[in-house]
Amino acid sequence: MVTASERVNSIQLYKDNYYVSGIIMFCKFCNITIDHKNKSKVDQHLNTKKHKNNKTAIERRNIQVNNKQNTISEKDELNLELVKVFTAAIFLWRRLIS
Repeated sequence: MVTASERVNSIQLYKDNYYVSGIIMFCKFCNITIDHKNKSKVDQHLNTKKHKNNKTAIERRNIQVNNKQNTISEKDELNLELVKVFTAAIFLWRRLIS
């Protein structure tokens, strides 16, 4: 008999879609248990409309989060450049007035 860990680790497709907690196999996207003993059920779940919709929705959210993080990083870089420019301006202003 195949264990849940052996089933998940058998191919990359399963690693990308399932995880094991204890001795139980779960779908990462649907958060439901999967009968790991029956390979056809494992494969069938990947082809369900619910799984495909959940996976697409989660992947879209992850892309949006990554885009927001990149935007924040760009803003941080802009702020750092502004601080550098203003610091240089203050330095020059102090040299001029002294």
